[in-house]
Amino acid sequence: MNRLHGLIAAALGVVLAIAAGRADDVVVDEAAGPTAGGGQGMLFGGADLVQMFDSQTFENGPAFQMAVVMGDQAQVVGRPPADNDAQVVRRLEPVRQRLEARIKTVDRIVGLDDKQRKKLEIAAQSDLRRLAATVAEARSKYTGRSLKLDPRNGGFDAEAQKVIQDVQQDARRSREAIGQAAGAGSLLAKVITGTLDEPQTTKYKAVMTGRRDCRWRAAVATVLSELDETLGLTQKQHDALAAALVAAPPSADELAGGGPAQPESAVLLVATRLEAAVGGDAKLAAVLDPRQRAAVAAGLQQAGLWQVGGAGAGVGEFDILID
Repeated sequence: MNRLHGLIAAALGVVLAIAAGRADDVVVDEAAGPTAGGGQGMLFGGADLVQMFDSQTFENGPAFQMAVVMGDQAQVVGRPPADNDAQVVRRLEPVRQRLEARIKTVDRIVGLDDKQRKKLEIAAQSDLRRLAATVAEARSKYTGRSLKLDPRNGGFDAEAQKVIQDVQQDARRSREAIGQAAGAGSLLAKVITGTLDEPQTTKYKAVMTGRRDCRWRAAVATVLSELDETLGLTQKQHDALAAALVAAPPSADELAGGGPAQPESAVLLVATRLEAAVGGDAKLAAVLDPRQRAAVAAGLQQAGLWQVGGAGAGVGEFDILID
């Protein structure tokens, strides 16, 4: 059984266990005869595809849920599907808040006049409408559809796997679009650049660069502090890695990923940059010994040397507004 099989089987097992203790969530036909090809009361599971899509796409989406089937009857654990477009708009509320927060940040830094603020608000609304249309189109493929998983043949035939992979790919693309909604590629970002006058632009860039540098230095220090322990870095190694990372910071938008300034995202970006730098810079790679280079080349997370949420906590205290 491959990794995909294992993940879905685990999810199915958990949901079936929960559902077994909640009679109001399961339709059971006590008089049902033996199911085709199985014994009395053979249990089947079915994945509700739109809920699978939502759980993988939205930060405020529902947990992955299953239908529990006994005989010929089934009931999906969870709420019935609602209007597709309305569901998407509701779940994109965090994006609307991010766009609004970005406008407020610009206003705090440079003091927008009413005309400038209105331009930015219209651009944000346009970004949100386009994003909602894109995600709604992907989500509509799965509304009202479910996928039966039959334990008699392992539950994962080729057709089931193809459908699940389609959901995952659409959810990944939608999640990426959501993550970038307020980033450098957004209409809002372009309108900010074209709306501010020269003094405002100079001040805005200086403040955002200062915020970025502060967050980046804090994230670099956090990652290297962890690696001091796990890889046993010497002070010379620590200083060389720190200097290389600090000298090439990402853009403010890249650091935030188009979303709120999360310490975890900055830390992961540092780890990714470190892997790439050590792999592509012979001089920097030579700073580390063979064991350390092998660990970094294998990927800090995959090698178990970096965990988000532990060492990453606390970076947010450096995310300050510099006036």
